[in-house]
Amino acid sequence: MNHFSKLFLKECFISLLVIIIYFCSSTTIHAKIIYKEIDSTISAPLLNQSQQYYLDLNDDGIDEYFFNHGNQMGTLVCEIYSNPPSFTNEILIENYIPAMLDYSSEISAISTEWLNTYNGVGTSALYFLDNWPGSVNKFVAVRFKINNEYHYGWIGIEIPSNSTYINIKDCAFDDVAGQMIYAGYKGVEDVNDLKISNRLYSINNNKLIFNSNYGLPSLVEIYDIFGKIVLSKSFNNIIDLEYFNNGIYFVVFKYNNNIIERSVILK
Repeated sequence: MNHFSKLFLKECFISLLVIIIYFCSSTTIHAKIIYKEIDSTISAPLLNQSQQYYLDLNDDGIDEYFFNHGNQMGTLVCEIYSNPPSFTNEILIENYIPAMLDYSSEISAISTEWLNTYNGVGTSALYFLDNWPGSVNKFVAVRFKINNEYHYGWIGIEIPSNSTYINIKDCAFDDVAGQMIYAGYKGVEDVNDLKISNRLYSINNNKLIFNSNYGLPSLVEIYDIFGKIVLSKSFNNIIDLEYFNNGIYFVVFKYNNNIIERSVILK
């Protein structure tokens, strides 16, 4: 076998190894987000009436959560429950109220505190109080089990200032168990124009140059193939990659209403 054949085989082996590592490593960057639009409004203005919306996040025929809007003795209430009677469907809370998350807030195992509303005998409600009335683009963080492993997700809701309805807008979860997700993130399909994927940036002289024709992101994060963050900074048009080792990296461009992910190969 001549020198060039050996070199070719070596390059093939290295490329194959990189691909295996890429697909076997569980990172938040290349996990698949399961997203669906809902846009369902529930409202029960009549005295002592209520209306519910049941949500099946992963379309397995089992509802993991349900929302309730009710008029209890003249007081309008907005609440969320774990469903069915199980200790594995949980909601992120803060001071016993559903934590109100902004777009791109991280949802993961380190988020605290998680609560299941089912107590073994009946259910206890989780009321949307304090800052929730008047919210438009806010998110509830949830986690539930598939094959006995937690998956993390979010539910987008809107509650007017007078609490007269709950609009359940959309939801998403990460199909890789244990992986974090950003509140409101819908996956790569969230990008309005997928044609920009090859024109979003260029690499020249170890510098990542962003094409500002598509609007500038507010934050850029770069991860290695093992999911370790190696750079996080406020954005400018050029990012210096001079001190990065050769290999595959994943770049996350964060906008106010979007997140775009791209892979970068440095040689």
